[in-house]
Amino acid sequence: MNNIFTRSMMILLALLYIITAVFIMIIALNSQVLTNTYFFLENLDRSSFLVGAAIVSLILLLSALVFLILGIKPGKDKKYVSRTTNMGEVRISFVTMQNVVMNAAGSFGELKNIIVSILNDGENISVDVKSHIMPGVSIPDLSQQVQERVKLAIEESTGVTVNNVRVYIEGIYQENPARNSVEPRHFSR
Repeated sequence: MNNIFTRSMMILLALLYIITAVFIMIIALNSQVLTNTYFFLENLDRSSFLVGAAIVSLILLLSALVFLILGIKPGKDKKYVSRTTNMGEVRISFVTMQNVVMNAAGSFGELKNIIVSILNDGENISVDVKSHIMPGVSIPDLSQQVQERVKLAIEESTGVTVNNVRVYIEGIYQENPARNSVEPRHFSR
């Protein structure tokens, strides 16, 4: 919900910036527009003008506050998981966890070109493993084995709970990929 609100505020602010920029460009090209705008606002009903100005001001104020809070909010881009023990705090970096996952997933010879992403879910993590697979391998069986081994490796070596492990098989691995070319053949009649 918070993400939808933030995106909406960003869209409104971007639209307001675009309208303002276009208006300033038009004024720069033709200063008569500024005079016409002044006369238009002068002849406008005061109550509707004040309501419109109040709404635009409120949108600007709200968006400024949202962006200020998002900028100050600590821990937004944490690249580690923090654990508190009776001796103090332990921080385990995502790079460390990626290395553990690479070792676990890399132990499967059937996986090639492995890419690992760690997502912070508060106190726990989620792991994404993307790779290519060797031809002739059962994807469901191998995926389940990878999920189990990765989850076990992370939880045993770091003590961090893994919510889920998603395995993405992005294609069949080929050492010497054949060229995808079709030679045109011309038939004469």
